Amino acid sequence: MNKSNDEDKEDISAEIKSIIRLKEQFKDYVEMYFLCSDTILSKVAGEILEEFIFNNMNMFNDIDIKNNSIVIVESLVVDDGEKFKKGMNHLVDKVYSIANEYWDDVVINITGGFKATIPYLTILAQVNKCPIYYIFETTDALIKIPYIPININWDIFEKNEKFFMGIEKGEIKEFPKGLNNVDDLMSIISKEDIIHFNPLGVTLWEKYKERFELFYVSKVAKEYISLNREKRQMLDNYLMKLKKDLEENPSHSKLHHELKGIDIKNFDCFKDGHIRMLYQMKKRKTRYGVEKLDVYVGDIAIDSDVHNAESEYVGRFKNNLSKIEDLSKYEVYRIEKQSKRNIEGGI
Repeated sequence: MNKSNDEDKEDISAEIKSIIRLKEQFKDYVEMYFLCSDTILSKVAGEILEEFIFNNMNMFNDIDIKNNSIVIVESLVVDDGEKFKKGMNHLVDKVYSIANEYWDDVVINITGGFKATIPYLTILAQVNKCPIYYIFETTDALIKIPYIPININWDIFEKNEKFFMGIEKGEIKEFPKGLNNVDDLMSIISKEDIIHFNPLGVTLWEKYKERFELFYVSKVAKEYISLNREKRQMLDNYLMKLKKDLEENPSHSKLHHELKGIDIKNFDCFKDGHIRMLYQMKKRKTRYGVEKLDVYVGDIAIDSDVHNAESEYVGRFKNNLSKIEDLSKYEVYRIEKQSKRNIEGGI
Protein backbone atom coordinates (compact mmCIF):
# COMPACT_ATOMS: atom_id res chain seq x y z
CA MET A 1 0.00 0.00 0.00
CA ASN A 2 2.70 2.47 1.02
CA LYS A 3 4.81 1.76 -2.08
CA SER A 4 2.03 2.72 -4.48
CA ASN A 5 2.22 5.95 -6.45
CA ASP A 6 0.31 8.84 -4.87
CA GLU A 7 -2.20 8.94 -7.71
CA ASP A 8 -2.98 5.24 -7.19
CA LYS A 9 -3.22 5.22 -3.42
CA GLU A 10 -6.80 6.38 -3.09
CA ASP A 11 -7.91 3.40 -5.20
CA ILE A 12 -6.25 0.85 -2.90
CA SER A 13 -9.54 0.18 -1.10
CA ALA A 14 -13.09 1.46 -0.87
CA GLU A 15 -12.46 2.40 2.78
CA ILE A 16 -9.55 4.71 1.84
CA LYS A 17 -11.47 6.21 -1.07
CA SER A 18 -14.55 6.89 1.08
CA ILE A 19 -12.47 8.69 3.73
CA ILE A 20 -10.87 10.91 1.08
CA ARG A 21 -14.24 11.71 -0.51
CA LEU A 22 -15.80 12.53 2.87
CA LYS A 23 -12.86 14.81 3.67
CA GLU A 24 -13.30 16.58 0.32
CA GLN A 25 -17.01 17.02 0.94
CA PHE A 26 -16.89 18.40 4.49
CA LYS A 27 -13.63 20.40 4.22
CA ASP A 28 -13.31 20.53 7.98
CA TYR A 29 -11.46 19.03 10.91
CA VAL A 30 -12.34 15.34 11.21
CA GLU A 31 -11.87 13.12 14.24
CA MET A 32 -12.01 9.54 13.04
CA TYR A 33 -12.70 6.21 14.72
CA PHE A 34 -12.40 2.71 13.28
CA LEU A 35 -15.13 0.49 14.71
CA CYS A 36 -13.78 -3.04 14.36
CA SER A 37 -15.72 -6.26 14.75
CA ASP A 38 -14.43 -8.85 17.21
CA THR A 39 -12.29 -10.72 14.68
CA ILE A 40 -8.58 -10.84 13.93
CA LEU A 41 -9.13 -9.74 10.32
CA SER A 42 -11.12 -6.67 11.31
CA LYS A 43 -8.58 -5.58 13.94
CA VAL A 44 -5.74 -6.00 11.42
CA ALA A 45 -7.74 -4.09 8.79
CA GLY A 46 -8.24 -1.23 11.26
CA GLU A 47 -4.54 -1.14 12.12
CA ILE A 48 -3.55 -1.15 8.44
CA LEU A 49 -5.92 1.73 7.65
CA GLU A 50 -4.71 3.70 10.67
CA GLU A 51 -1.04 3.19 9.74
CA PHE A 52 -1.70 4.08 6.10
CA ILE A 53 -3.29 7.39 7.11
CA PHE A 54 -0.39 8.20 9.47
CA ASN A 55 2.11 7.51 6.67
CA ASN A 56 0.20 9.57 4.09
CA MET A 57 -0.94 12.63 6.00
CA ASN A 58 -0.60 14.75 2.86
CA MET A 59 -3.67 12.91 1.57
CA PHE A 60 -5.57 13.23 4.85
CA ASN A 61 -5.04 16.81 5.93
CA ASP A 62 -6.97 17.81 9.10
CA ILE A 63 -7.90 14.22 9.92
CA ASP A 64 -7.17 13.44 13.56
CA ILE A 65 -6.69 9.84 14.65
CA LYS A 66 -6.60 9.47 18.42
CA ASN A 67 -4.65 6.81 20.30
CA ASN A 68 -7.99 5.11 20.93
CA SER A 69 -9.20 5.46 17.34
CA ILE A 70 -9.40 1.67 16.89
CA VAL A 71 -12.44 0.53 18.85
CA ILE A 72 -12.93 -3.24 19.13
CA VAL A 73 -16.63 -4.07 19.47
CA GLU A 74 -16.85 -7.06 21.78
CA SER A 75 -18.94 -10.05 20.59
CA LEU A 76 -19.56 -8.53 17.15
CA VAL A 77 -19.23 -11.72 15.07
CA VAL A 78 -21.53 -13.21 12.45
CA ASP A 79 -20.94 -16.93 13.04
CA ASP A 80 -22.84 -16.93 16.36
CA GLY A 81 -26.33 -15.40 16.36
CA GLU A 82 -26.55 -14.83 20.12
CA LYS A 83 -23.11 -13.22 20.29
CA PHE A 84 -23.99 -11.04 17.31
CA LYS A 85 -27.04 -9.62 19.17
CA LYS A 86 -24.82 -8.71 22.12
CA GLY A 87 -22.20 -7.34 19.74
CA MET A 88 -24.75 -5.06 18.08
CA ASN A 89 -25.72 -3.71 21.50
CA HIS A 90 -22.02 -3.02 22.12
CA LEU A 91 -21.70 -1.32 18.72
CA VAL A 92 -24.70 0.95 19.35
CA ASP A 93 -23.31 1.93 22.74
CA LYS A 94 -19.85 2.66 21.28
CA VAL A 95 -21.38 5.03 18.74
CA TYR A 96 -23.36 6.80 21.47
CA SER A 97 -20.20 7.14 23.58
CA ILE A 98 -18.23 8.63 20.68
CA ALA A 99 -21.06 11.00 19.67
CA ASN A 100 -21.40 12.24 23.27
CA GLU A 101 -24.73 13.88 22.32
CA TYR A 102 -23.18 16.04 19.53
CA TRP A 103 -25.12 14.28 16.78
CA ASP A 104 -25.00 17.31 14.45
CA ASP A 105 -21.29 16.58 14.03
CA VAL A 106 -21.52 12.81 13.45
CA VAL A 107 -21.16 11.06 10.10
CA ILE A 108 -21.30 7.27 9.86
CA ASN A 109 -19.30 5.61 7.09
CA ILE A 110 -20.59 2.06 6.45
CA THR A 111 -18.31 1.28 3.51
CA GLY A 112 -16.46 -1.49 5.37
CA GLY A 113 -17.51 -4.19 7.81
CA PHE A 114 -20.29 -6.73 8.25
CA LYS A 115 -23.30 -6.02 6.05
CA ALA A 116 -25.51 -7.37 8.87
CA THR A 117 -24.77 -4.20 10.90
CA ILE A 118 -26.10 -1.83 8.23
CA PRO A 119 -29.85 -2.02 9.07
CA TYR A 120 -29.17 -1.29 12.74
CA LEU A 121 -26.71 1.53 12.01
CA THR A 122 -29.22 3.01 9.56
CA ILE A 123 -31.92 3.06 12.26
CA LEU A 124 -29.44 4.54 14.76
CA ALA A 125 -28.60 7.30 12.28
CA GLN A 126 -32.28 7.98 11.54
CA VAL A 127 -33.14 8.26 15.24
CA ASN A 128 -30.26 10.69 15.82
CA LYS A 129 -30.66 12.58 12.51
CA CYS A 130 -27.10 12.05 11.30
CA PRO A 131 -26.10 11.06 7.75
CA ILE A 132 -24.75 7.71 6.60
CA TYR A 133 -22.35 7.42 3.65
CA TYR A 134 -20.83 4.58 1.68
CA ILE A 135 -18.95 4.09 -1.55
CA PHE A 136 -18.60 1.16 -3.94
CA GLU A 137 -15.04 0.01 -4.61
CA THR A 138 -15.41 0.47 -8.36
CA THR A 139 -16.93 3.96 -8.25
CA ASP A 140 -15.87 7.44 -7.13
CA ALA A 141 -19.27 8.68 -5.98
CA LEU A 142 -20.25 8.86 -2.33
CA ILE A 143 -23.77 7.64 -1.72
CA LYS A 144 -25.67 9.32 1.11
CA ILE A 145 -28.57 7.84 3.05
CA PRO A 146 -30.39 11.00 4.16
CA TYR A 147 -32.41 11.57 7.30
CA ILE A 148 -36.07 10.69 6.90
CA PRO A 149 -38.57 12.56 9.13
CA ILE A 150 -39.92 9.79 11.34
CA ASN A 151 -41.93 10.05 14.55
CA ILE A 152 -41.14 7.80 17.53
CA ASN A 153 -43.64 7.20 20.31
CA TRP A 154 -41.47 8.28 23.26
CA ASP A 155 -44.47 7.84 25.59
CA ILE A 156 -43.53 4.16 25.71
CA PHE A 157 -40.37 5.09 27.59
CA GLU A 158 -41.91 7.79 29.79
CA LYS A 159 -44.71 5.49 30.97
CA ASN A 160 -42.39 2.53 31.63
CA GLU A 161 -39.24 4.22 32.94
CA LYS A 162 -38.81 2.01 35.98
CA PHE A 163 -39.21 -1.11 33.84
CA PHE A 164 -36.59 0.10 31.35
CA MET A 165 -34.17 1.09 34.12
CA GLY A 166 -34.59 -2.42 35.53
CA ILE A 167 -33.80 -3.91 32.13
CA GLU A 168 -30.64 -1.79 31.89
CA LYS A 169 -29.58 -3.07 35.32
CA GLY A 170 -30.25 -6.69 34.32
CA GLU A 171 -32.83 -7.13 37.09
CA ILE A 172 -36.03 -7.97 35.18
CA LYS A 173 -36.85 -11.66 34.75
CA GLU A 174 -40.62 -11.45 34.25
CA PHE A 175 -42.98 -8.85 32.84
CA PRO A 176 -44.54 -6.83 35.68
CA LYS A 177 -48.22 -6.00 35.76
CA GLY A 178 -49.42 -2.62 34.57
CA LEU A 179 -47.02 -2.12 31.64
CA ASN A 180 -48.16 0.27 28.92
CA ASN A 181 -47.91 -0.33 25.13
CA VAL A 182 -46.97 -4.00 25.58
CA ASP A 183 -47.13 -4.81 21.84
CA ASP A 184 -44.69 -2.00 21.04
CA LEU A 185 -42.40 -3.07 23.89
CA MET A 186 -41.96 -6.50 22.32
CA SER A 187 -40.28 -4.94 19.29
CA ILE A 188 -37.39 -3.54 21.36
CA ILE A 189 -36.75 -6.23 24.00
CA SER A 190 -35.92 -9.93 24.10
CA LYS A 191 -36.37 -12.53 26.82
CA GLU A 192 -33.90 -15.27 27.67
CA ASP A 193 -32.84 -15.90 31.29
CA ILE A 194 -33.67 -12.23 31.86
CA ILE A 195 -35.42 -9.55 29.81
CA HIS A 196 -32.94 -7.40 27.87
CA PHE A 197 -32.83 -4.83 25.10
CA ASN A 198 -32.29 -5.84 21.50
CA PRO A 199 -30.12 -3.49 19.37
CA LEU A 200 -33.14 -1.37 18.42
CA GLY A 201 -34.06 -1.11 22.09
CA VAL A 202 -30.57 0.05 23.05
CA THR A 203 -30.68 2.64 20.26
CA LEU A 204 -34.00 4.12 21.38
CA TRP A 205 -33.39 3.88 25.14
CA GLU A 206 -30.00 5.65 24.89
CA LYS A 207 -31.61 8.36 22.76
CA TYR A 208 -34.42 8.77 25.29
CA LYS A 209 -31.87 9.16 28.11
CA GLU A 210 -30.07 11.91 26.20
CA ARG A 211 -33.16 14.04 26.81
CA PHE A 212 -33.26 13.41 30.56
CA GLU A 213 -31.11 12.89 33.60
CA LEU A 214 -32.67 10.06 35.62
CA PHE A 215 -32.44 9.79 39.40
CA TYR A 216 -34.03 7.56 42.01
CA VAL A 217 -35.93 9.24 44.85
CA SER A 218 -37.43 7.88 48.05
CA LYS A 219 -41.05 8.50 48.97
CA VAL A 220 -39.76 11.03 51.52
CA ALA A 221 -37.76 12.95 48.89
CA LYS A 222 -40.64 12.78 46.40
CA GLU A 223 -43.02 14.29 48.94
CA TYR A 224 -40.51 17.01 49.81
CA ILE A 225 -40.14 17.95 46.13
CA SER A 226 -43.92 17.99 45.74
CA LEU A 227 -44.33 20.28 48.76
CA ASN A 228 -41.69 22.68 47.40
CA ARG A 229 -42.94 23.06 43.84
CA GLU A 230 -41.99 26.72 43.73
CA LYS A 231 -38.36 25.65 44.28
CA ARG A 232 -38.49 22.79 41.77
CA GLN A 233 -36.04 24.42 39.35
CA MET A 234 -33.56 25.08 42.14
CA LEU A 235 -33.86 21.48 43.36
CA ASP A 236 -33.39 20.13 39.85
CA ASN A 237 -30.29 22.29 39.33
CA TYR A 238 -28.77 20.98 42.56
CA LEU A 239 -29.55 17.39 41.60
CA MET A 240 -27.80 17.88 38.25
CA LYS A 241 -24.86 19.45 40.07
CA LEU A 242 -24.70 16.51 42.47
CA LYS A 243 -24.45 14.01 39.62
CA LYS A 244 -21.89 16.07 37.73
CA ASP A 245 -19.72 16.40 40.86
CA LEU A 246 -19.96 12.65 41.49
CA GLU A 247 -18.78 11.96 37.95
CA GLU A 248 -16.00 14.54 37.86
CA ASN A 249 -14.71 14.84 41.44
CA PRO A 250 -16.20 12.11 43.67
CA SER A 251 -13.81 12.77 46.57
CA HIS A 252 -14.80 16.45 46.98
CA SER A 253 -15.67 17.35 50.57
CA LYS A 254 -19.07 18.83 49.67
CA LEU A 255 -20.16 15.34 48.58
CA HIS A 256 -19.30 13.93 52.01
CA HIS A 257 -20.51 16.58 54.45
CA GLU A 258 -20.49 15.44 58.07
CA LEU A 259 -23.71 15.82 60.06
CA LYS A 260 -23.15 16.09 63.82
CA GLY A 261 -25.14 13.87 66.14
CA ILE A 262 -26.45 11.51 63.46
CA ASP A 263 -25.26 8.22 61.95
CA ILE A 264 -26.42 8.40 58.33
CA LYS A 265 -25.33 4.76 57.75
CA ASN A 266 -24.79 4.01 54.05
CA PHE A 267 -25.77 7.50 52.94
CA ASP A 268 -23.60 10.52 52.21
CA CYS A 269 -24.63 14.14 52.64
CA PHE A 270 -24.29 16.61 49.78
CA LYS A 271 -23.76 20.18 50.98
CA ASP A 272 -23.76 22.99 48.45
CA GLY A 273 -25.04 26.50 49.06
CA HIS A 274 -28.65 26.31 50.21
CA ILE A 275 -29.09 22.55 50.03
CA ARG A 276 -28.38 19.43 52.08
CA MET A 277 -29.18 16.07 50.56
CA LEU A 278 -28.85 12.48 51.79
CA TYR A 279 -27.91 10.26 48.87
CA GLN A 280 -26.25 7.03 47.82
CA MET A 281 -24.26 6.48 44.64
CA LYS A 282 -24.12 3.07 42.98
CA LYS A 283 -21.86 2.13 40.07
CA ARG A 284 -22.85 -0.76 37.86
CA LYS A 285 -22.20 -2.30 34.48
CA THR A 286 -24.93 -2.85 31.95
CA ARG A 287 -25.45 -6.15 30.17
CA TYR A 288 -23.31 -4.79 27.32
CA GLY A 289 -20.43 -3.83 29.63
CA VAL A 290 -20.85 -0.05 29.98
CA GLU A 291 -20.39 1.54 33.40
CA LYS A 292 -23.31 3.62 34.65
CA LEU A 293 -23.75 5.75 37.75
CA ASP A 294 -27.06 5.69 39.65
CA VAL A 295 -27.91 8.34 42.25
CA TYR A 296 -30.45 7.51 44.98
CA VAL A 297 -31.79 10.57 46.82
CA GLY A 298 -33.21 9.75 50.24
CA ASP A 299 -33.94 13.11 51.87
CA ILE A 300 -33.63 16.80 51.03
CA ALA A 301 -33.54 20.14 52.85
CA ILE A 302 -33.31 23.37 50.90
CA ASP A 303 -33.15 27.11 51.46
CA SER A 304 -34.88 28.17 54.72
CA ASP A 305 -35.10 24.55 55.91
CA VAL A 306 -31.30 24.43 55.97
CA HIS A 307 -30.78 27.70 57.80
CA ASN A 308 -33.55 27.54 60.38
CA ALA A 309 -32.88 27.53 64.12
CA GLU A 310 -30.55 24.81 65.45
CA SER A 311 -30.44 22.96 62.12
CA GLU A 312 -33.79 21.27 62.55
CA TYR A 313 -33.32 19.46 59.24
CA VAL A 314 -30.67 17.22 60.88
CA GLY A 315 -33.29 15.92 63.29
CA ARG A 316 -35.71 15.37 60.43
CA PHE A 317 -33.05 13.47 58.47
CA LYS A 318 -32.46 11.29 61.55
CA ASN A 319 -36.16 10.54 62.00
CA ASN A 320 -36.57 9.67 58.31
CA LEU A 321 -33.59 7.29 58.01
CA SER A 322 -35.66 4.15 58.59
CA LYS A 323 -38.06 5.29 55.85
CA ILE A 324 -35.37 5.74 53.17
CA GLU A 325 -33.08 2.73 53.70
CA ASP A 326 -34.77 0.37 51.20
CA LEU A 327 -33.44 1.51 47.81
CA SER A 328 -35.61 -1.00 45.95
CA LYS A 329 -38.66 1.15 46.76
CA TYR A 330 -37.25 4.31 45.20
CA GLU A 331 -38.99 5.75 42.14
CA VAL A 332 -37.49 7.20 38.98
CA TYR A 333 -37.27 10.99 38.94
CA ARG A 334 -36.71 12.67 35.57
CA ILE A 335 -35.04 16.03 34.84
CA GLU A 336 -35.09 17.33 31.29
CA LYS A 337 -31.60 18.30 30.12
CA GLN A 338 -30.52 21.12 27.90
CA SER A 339 -28.54 19.96 24.90
CA LYS A 340 -24.78 20.09 25.33
CA ARG A 341 -24.60 22.39 22.33
CA ASN A 342 -26.90 24.90 24.02
CA ILE A 343 -24.95 24.71 27.25
CA GLU A 344 -21.49 24.99 25.74
CA GLY A 345 -22.36 27.30 22.86
CA GLY A 346 -21.50 24.87 20.10
CA ILE A 347 -18.17 23.30 19.15
